[in-house]
Amino acid sequence: MYKRQVEYIRTLLRDPAATVQGDSRRLREYPVPLFDLCMTSPPFTERNDTFDALTNYRAPSAGYTSYLRDLAAIYAQIRQFMKPNARVVIEVSNLHGPSGITMLAWDVARAIGEVLHFEGEVVVGWDSYGYGYDHSYCLIFRAPDR
Repeated sequence: MYKRQVEYIRTLLRDPAATVQGDSRRLREYPVPLFDLCMTSPPFTERNDTFDALTNYRAPSAGYTSYLRDLAAIYAQIRQFMKPNARVVIEVSNLHGPSGITMLAWDVARAIGEVLHFEGEVVVGWDSYGYGYDHSYCLIFRAPDR
């Protein structure tokens, strides 16, 4: 996130100091509290993108498979902060771009399903969503039985 966006978000919160701007691949370095619900939306990438979505598209991409591995590693860290019976909801879409369809939602579900238990999805309809579709998916996960 950009500094201006983070400052704006802080003006809306009861505890502005609780907002952390950083790299989600390094969650263990931040003061993340235990939680009951985490709702996120990863930066989207198409299968053939040449820039890394997890660097805000500033660095060259190591490829789609690497992106999915990085997402799984991020959610493996998130799993450590989940309270019993907590859920993670990830809003994501498949992408219809110039090079064809990237089944991002299903690939994310498979990748994160390696570290969290996939419970299902909720289809969310939009008046205007982009990415070639009028809907996205809220993928629902829980920690594997401990």
